[in-house]
Amino acid sequence: MTYTMIYEEKEQVRRIRVKDFQISATETSVGEWRKFTDATGFNFSWEDHYCGDMSVLSPQEDCPVQLVRMVDVVEYCNWRSRSEGLDPVYYVHGDRILRNKQANGYRLPTVAEWDFAARGGNQSLGYQFAGSNNPDDVAWYGQSRYDGTRPVGTKMPNELGLFDMSGNIREWTWPDDGIPVPERRIEDPVEVRGGGISSNVSTISLQAVRYLHAFTWNVTGFRLARNAD
Repeated sequence: MTYTMIYEEKEQVRRIRVKDFQISATETSVGEWRKFTDATGFNFSWEDHYCGDMSVLSPQEDCPVQLVRMVDVVEYCNWRSRSEGLDPVYYVHGDRILRNKQANGYRLPTVAEWDFAARGGNQSLGYQFAGSNNPDDVAWYGQSRYDGTRPVGTKMPNELGLFDMSGNIREWTWPDDGIPVPERRIEDPVEVRGGGISSNVSTISLQAVRYLHAFTWNVTGFRLARNAD
């Protein structure tokens, strides 16, 4: 796929090529995340984070989970892979968490995979947002985050049948060089895509890119990907 991105107010032609992969039609929900925390006893106290209480920000079980750090998402992915008899993707190598590119388990989409999927892949019609040139068709945005996110999959999907890739909650993507291990506090920025419930229209565009750190608690969630069978 070839398209134009705008970085620092300058247009850049970007070309991406990805291998076949699978990606979830919806963002991971609160209910799916609770299965993980209930099964593992994972220490995750939403109310302690500066962004507020999960019951306010994502009030229903089918709303997208948020306030999850990337290092928490890695734990979720490996747990879910093991629970379904799949090979865990993530492992620690030196001072970084890397992914086994041959493993068949659950993982985050790479930056290129997320971008390719959001733009409609090989079915792309060149929309400004993920599935439409009208953001109201495909995205929850422009509201106070304390109004809460909406249940996943309640707006129109994009060309590939993927929901909420321009709004509802921002999403983590995976950098090919991995992320620092939790003990190492010198953090590289990670690309976050998609826009959220409180984003304005310019920041839910497919042109918009934001960077956060892997240890940041923020109004950010995720969707799962896997290698193609």
